Amino acid sequence: MLNGGKARAIQLDGRHYLMLAGLVCAYATLLLMLALQGGQEFGWPVALAVLVSPVFIGWGIPAMPVAWQKVRALISSIRGPHWIVALLVASCYIEQFFTAVGVRNAGDVEQNPVNSINLGRIGLIALAGCIAILTALRGRMAHWQSRSPGAPLFAMLAYACVALVSASYASLPLVSAGKAMELVVDVVAFMILTSLLGTEELVRYWNLFWLALALMLAGVWISAGLNPAKGFEYQEGAMFPILNGWVPRLHPNTIGQFAATLAIVAMARLLARQRAASRREKILWIGIFVLGFVSMIAAQARTSLASFGLVLFLLLICYRRGGLILASAIAGALAMLSGLGGFLLDFVRRGQDSELITTLSGRTYYWQEAWDMFRESMAAGHGFYTAHRLDLTARFKILDLSTVDNTYLEVLLDVGIIGLIPLILALVGLAGALWRSRKIRLPQRWSDVRLEMIAYFIIALARSFTGPSFQVHGENLLLLLILMSFTQSIRMKRGLA
Repeated sequence: MLNGGKARAIQLDGRHYLMLAGLVCAYATLLLMLALQGGQEFGWPVALAVLVSPVFIGWGIPAMPVAWQKVRALISSIRGPHWIVALLVASCYIEQFFTAVGVRNAGDVEQNPVNSINLGRIGLIALAGCIAILTALRGRMAHWQSRSPGAPLFAMLAYACVALVSASYASLPLVSAGKAMELVVDVVAFMILTSLLGTEELVRYWNLFWLALALMLAGVWISAGLNPAKGFEYQEGAMFPILNGWVPRLHPNTIGQFAATLAIVAMARLLARQRAASRREKILWIGIFVLGFVSMIAAQARTSLASFGLVLFLLLICYRRGGLILASAIAGALAMLSGLGGFLLDFVRRGQDSELITTLSGRTYYWQEAWDMFRESMAAGHGFYTAHRLDLTARFKILDLSTVDNTYLEVLLDVGIIGLIPLILALVGLAGALWRSRKIRLPQRWSDVRLEMIAYFIIALARSFTGPSFQVHGENLLLLLILMSFTQSIRMKRGLA
């Protein structure tokens, strides 16, 4: 309230302090009750998370204005062709929010290939494809010859076309063709975007994706807190429940991979902007790093943990942080000497016996079945998607297999050697483009983004050997296409002064 143009100071007396003390005591009592209840029912990590949550919330409040400015600027930039990527990103997550309908077993897929949630996902992808085609037809395709999408994207288009052709001999052609068309739309959309847009716009897509993934991880934690019985997976012998979320619900390995990459991206931006960034911006990146790192630990995804350690080491080398490397090595050595090594070994084992460890959580059993099935049709496979989703499940019988848990074996099973060759060529071409791009002089911001993309590429490649990745429509495929578009764009030196 103003008095004579001056703000009147608020006077606090003993009653105000007494009320404040009462509120603090009530809040502390509530936290303690929640921690005790959560600890008894779900273990000490939940109790610890409840107790330290006020510290992180209070610490992160100063970063909220900076975060809001960045989010608002990014969202307000979405217009025209940018909606293509926004719709494709949204299509990746619609099933995770409606798991009761969207998540189905092989029998459900055979009886009802398309339900309401699948139809919604297909609609978003189709709308993105229509916008891409309309954008291309608006008289802007004259740039096509001077702005070629590049060899990796053409190789991905060949892979998508092989997948589409394989639907003709799939056990359920409608399902196979639908999944293959999703691939075709993704690749064609990015070929058009690469030919029309500049590097700065592709960087916006990269940032848009990580904003979506950060919000997704936050949603996983919030929903798990609201319903711990469904938000955590309770595995016998594990040190604590495994995070998978309730709404949205994601596989722990998926959470682990993207949490690891989000933490790496946040660390890269913190290291790159250590001197120029304000205190609030530093708090923002530290907070995002903590979100990613804690989520990765809670998901207990061992492949992502290993690749995270490797990429973090390489990142510190690239930014010449020898002191941090030395400090980390000393801390690790002291931890091992103090007996923490046994604790870490128990964490990595996740309560599994030696047989499960040596068979990679049982993967090698159905890998052998998938390999035997692939050998029956090595050249062309058995039909995109349906081969591993329906045919292998019917043969293996022990598990309902939604994936083979190996990208390359899954591709061999679905589309054979003919389909694997263009996919490998695309990956090799992308790796070569990233390596050659070091000779291109770029603005510092683009150079930092390139380093983030290399970090993601390493983590995604590691995941591809023990899980699904970029062989079907999903987050990994879209991120891979962004990398291909970006490398092609900087090779053409588009947007450089």
